[in-house]
Amino acid sequence: TVVAADAALTDAELRYVAAARAANTVRGYRSDWAEFISWCTGANTEPLPADPAAITGYLTTLAERGAKVGTMSRRLSAIKFAHSVHDLPDPTTNARVLAVWEGIRRT
Repeated sequence: TVVAADAALTDAELRYVAAARAANTVRGYRSDWAEFISWCTGANTEPLPADPAAITGYLTTLAERGAKVGTMSRRLSAIKFAHSVHDLPDPTTNARVLAVWEGIRRT
């Protein structure tokens, strides 16, 4: 799951977290979170908590591979959601991340 790394949440809590989102959203977040974890592994960085530089590196990689803005937006949402569930600060609101994201969206 998106929050599988968090041993503090019980199975019942995880079900309620998932129930707060549409099934398709949860599936998308799971897939996007797994993709981000994979990228982080290859980049030798931790996905949680994610460093803003890791997020901008990830976005840059996606953009250079031709990913659509909508896809990247959903992946950012998954990163934000994972941090929220783990009660961690949202790195997607960092000034560096916002500046890179704005540039990607405008190109």
